[in-house]
Order: sequence, then structure tokens, then C-alpha cells
Amino acid sequence: MQFLKEEIMKHFRDILLIFLLLEGVLCKTWKAEMPQTISALKGSCVVIPCSFTYPPEASLSAGIHGIWYFNSPYPNNYPPVVFKSKTGIVHRNYLGRTHLLGELAQRNCTLQISDLNEDHQGKYYFRVDMGKPNIYTFAEYSELFVLEKPSIDKPEEIISEREMNITCSTPNNCPHLKPLLIWNNIEGLEGQTLSSYTVQENGAWTTLSVLSFIPTQKDQGRQLKCSILHPNQTQNFEEYLTLNINYAPRKVEVNHSMETTEGSKVVLHCSVDSSPLSDIQWLLNDEVLAHTHAEMLTWEIENVDFTHEGLYTCLAQNKHGEKNSTLYLSVKYPPRLPELSSPTVVKEGEDVTLVCSTESNPESVLSWMKGDKVLSTINYENELTLSINNVSPEDDGEYLCLAENPYGRIKNSVNITILFAPVILPESKCTAVRDGVQCVCAVKSNPEPSLLFQIPGRNITINDTDYELAHSHKSGYTVRSILELKGETATDLNVYCSAANEYGDKRHKLDFPGGPTVWAIIVGTIGGVSVFIFIIAVICIVSQSHQKKTLNESSSFVQTESTPAIYGLVQKVQENLEKTEVESSGHEMDADMLLNENDQKEKNEHDLEYANIDFVKLAAKKGYLSSEEETEYAEIRVK
Repeated sequence: MQFLKEEIMKHFRDILLIFLLLEGVLCKTWKAEMPQTISALKGSCVVIPCSFTYPPEASLSAGIHGIWYFNSPYPNNYPPVVFKSKTGIVHRNYLGRTHLLGELAQRNCTLQISDLNEDHQGKYYFRVDMGKPNIYTFAEYSELFVLEKPSIDKPEEIISEREMNITCSTPNNCPHLKPLLIWNNIEGLEGQTLSSYTVQENGAWTTLSVLSFIPTQKDQGRQLKCSILHPNQTQNFEEYLTLNINYAPRKVEVNHSMETTEGSKVVLHCSVDSSPLSDIQWLLNDEVLAHTHAEMLTWEIENVDFTHEGLYTCLAQNKHGEKNSTLYLSVKYPPRLPELSSPTVVKEGEDVTLVCSTESNPESVLSWMKGDKVLSTINYENELTLSINNVSPEDDGEYLCLAENPYGRIKNSVNITILFAPVILPESKCTAVRDGVQCVCAVKSNPEPSLLFQIPGRNITINDTDYELAHSHKSGYTVRSILELKGETATDLNVYCSAANEYGDKRHKLDFPGGPTVWAIIVGTIGGVSVFIFIIAVICIVSQSHQKKTLNESSSFVQTESTPAIYGLVQKVQENLEKTEVESSGHEMDADMLLNENDQKEKNEHDLEYANIDFVKLAAKKGYLSSEEETEYAEIRVK
């Protein structure tokens, strides 16, 4: 017991020395010195260091007595008495628990309170009694805090990869119960060190244990424990600290890159692991699409189109750093309407280049076409060039660019207009018709040509604008002009067609490919009477050459049921005889000459191949044959 008392007195010797030094400096008046706050563990004890001064004029004749009050300095309020040196009467909460360690005569009012509990927590005031009128309650007090566990100095933040010091502390104001601080669950902490020491501040003592380490992300959520052990005591005081390690975003998870089609819906997810929470943004290129301060950010695209294709970035930031993750959204869509070169007008012989471009995903198969003919094709490109060298009129027209991929196809067209000199077409010729000659001049050119018909032998030039003699019509680049020469029968006419535009001219002689028609020869050469004589002569000759043959012997020929063609011709001749009877007497022709001339004409007719002869009776008309005579005639059929 004596040893314990010596330890207590030694423990507070330094404190008293400080107070005495202060006393020498301060003016001597009523004043007390004690810790403003002091702490102790529940169930242990506390020693409140105390010293006081009083004026020199105060009398010590009655001795010095001291009283400690709880929570009030005014006796009239009847505060609980903690310690009373004169009578020893105290409040029931302090019975057997308080002891004055100091000597009042030496102005030492140090108080010890043992077996502390929460009822002892509060303010303690000291009153000195040296006999009236020297009785004084000091305004100074010491506030006692009764603790049930040690205190861990929790830092505002623990930052990953940055060295940290965490302090566990406990009051050390009970001389016979020296605390020992122990750290638990610190195994594996990177770079850990421990240090312990005791400090005194304003008369109160505190023991501290400092744990130093480098926190890492793997330590997130680790629970550290600081325990207080007293020798030969079963009481256990513990405090815990869960490591909440702050760190820059370390994991930013987004969807995988994806493919979609136009019109579909896409949802982009981004989740972030960081401490504290991060500011999260979805960006497309540099454009911010969405923003939040949370653990996750979702961005929805309701109706996807090709403008949504691109690289999407989820960016997470907090005060410790930033991290991002990306995905690529591929939007599949059919080709857009191809963009083509402007319509082109070129001269014959020049070169032309056509360009077709489109946008699609995937890239398209592009084809240049003219009509049903494919001119050029390229696979999986967005542009196709078609070059045409030394263009000709055949290159004129519409050119089609077709773009197609698995999601659709589309086409667009452009025109090439070729400027070229006139070309006279093979159909240009003259033909004998019933009432004269018809000449056709067909010309192809661009621009439209001016046409002339020329008959040099008769010194005649006819423009296609002379509508009384010629008329024209146009179809595309082809102009057809028709010249009609009424009453004209000569086949030796030289008729020329001339065509000209700004790029050239052409002159062409129009042929009579088939010569004049049979009707033109007959009517134009002889009169109505001569025709009749010619027909009779032909009938007689043919009839004599076949008079010995029977009808069965000519079975190889086909006889038609319709009226023979030559018979119709005879009827037409007979009708004309009445009109030309008077004129016929001056134009009689020898039958043999007429026959020879007719034979020569037949040689020029390539389509006359055989004759089928049939004999029937033909009634005479108007006195040329008697009504009772029968006439034989031959039917000539062209195969």
C-alpha cells in the first residue's frame, strides 16, 4: 500500500510542480488549477490533479478544509458531495470511492475516484474552507468523461496506395491500472509498423498506439480492432475500425461492342467501382449523352439510325482519379440513294467519267448498268467510277447505278447526251407507189438536222419544211422525212437526201430497190386498150403451151378458191376501157412487142416462180366478145 501511494505521489509531482511555478508567476488570489477535461475507463479509477491559491491576507487559524462538489459550485443548490475532509459525509454514489491524495495545507487538492461508472461523469468543483470569512468555491472545474472503450482516431479518408497512420488512444489517469493497447487483424497490411507512447496535456494523461501501413484495394472492408488490457484484470475494452479505402475508379464495366439494325432499341450499361462515388458520363465522340453521380449509368436509344453508330465511352471521375471504358455500336442499314455525277452532254469522240457513291453498312455491291447490260461492278465499296472513252451515239442514254447489300437495294440514274453529226439510216430509199413515187429520208443526229431533198436532173431542191411536198416526224434522235412525187413514174430519177447540223453534214442518193410496181408499168406505159391486148396475148400463149396437158397433170400446182389475182386485174382494166376507148386507137401496140417487153420485166421480178393455169369461161363484155363465146385464161400466182 505504501508503494502504491508513493507511485501516485510520484505520478503527480510533475503536475504540482507546474502549478507551483504558475503560482509564482500569477498574482496570489483565489484560484484553482486542474484539468479542464479528464477521462477514465469505466470500472477503473481517475485521479484529478488539483492545486489552489488564496490571498495572503487569508487567516489559517482554523486550519484548511476542502470539499468537492458534483455538477454545481453553489452549496445553496445542495449539489452531491463527492469528498468532504471535515466530516467525511458524501453522496451515496461516492461512498467508499473517493480519496484526497493531496495535502490541503500545501494547497494540493488532488482527488481520486475509484470504481467509476456512468453516474460519475460530469463536472467537479473544489471548495476551500479556512474559516469565515475565508470560505471560497473556485470557479474552475474539471469535467470527467467515463469511457467504455478506447478511442480510434478515424481519418477523414483512407486513400489507396497512400501511407496512413491510425491512432488508438486510452486515458491513463489511474496510476495503479496502467493500460496496454493491442491491435488485432492487422496481418497482411502492407508496410505496417506499430509505436506506443503516453502524453500529458493540461494535467491529463493519455496512452496512444499508432498503426502505420499502406492501404490497398484488397484491404477494403477490413475490420481492425484496438483492445485495452490491464494487468490482472478481466475487463476487456475494444474499439473497431472498418477500412473504407478511397480510390480512383478501378473498374468501369460496359456492354460488349454490338451490332444492331436501324429502328431497333439499344441499352448501354456502365457500372463503376470507386470510392467515393464517381461522376459518370456516357459520351459519343465529345458529346455528353448522359450524366449522373452514382454507381451505374444507363443510356437508352429507342430508334437507332446510322447517326448512332460510333465509339461510345463511359467516363468515371472522382477526386482521386478517373477511368473509362469504351464500346463500338455498329448500325447495319441498307444503301442510301446513290449520289451520281451530273447529267453529261459530250461530243462524239470525247471521254466521259461517271461516279456513283453511296453510304451503307456493310459496304455495298455497286454496279453501273445500261439497260440490262452490266458495264462495271465493284464489291464492298462505297464508290464506283465508270469511264467511257471515245463515246459514240450508241453510248447515249440512261445509265443506272445499283447499290445493294444484305439489308436492301436502291438505284439511281443519270443521262449521257451525245452530240453527233447526221447519220443517214439504211431505210432511206424511194419506192414506186400507185399514184407516183415516195421517197423516205431517215436521219439520226443530235442536235436535230435540217433536211433537203434534191433532184439534180430536174434542178429541184425541196426543204423538209415544204409541207405541200414533204412532211417529217421525229422519234428520239431519228427524223424521218417523206417526199411524195405524184404522177411520177420514171425509175431513173436521181433523188438525193442531205442532212446537216453544227457537227457535220451528209448527202445520200436514195435508191429504187424494187423498181416500179406492175401497175405502174402497165398504166404508165400503155393505155387501157393496150393493157387489154397485152392480157389477151399472154392468155393465148400460155394456153397453147399447155393445151395437151390435162388438169391432173398439173396437180403439183395449188388452185385457190378465191378469185384469181389476174382476173381482178382484168376487171379493173375493163372498167378503165370505157374511159380510155377513144384514146386507145392512137396507142395500139403490137402484141408480140408487148409480150417481149413483158417477158423482160418478168425477168427482173425475183419473186415470180411459177404459174398455175386454170381454164374457165369468161363472159364477154360490151361487144368485145360474143355472149356465147367462151374465153380461156391463165392464173399466175406468185409463190
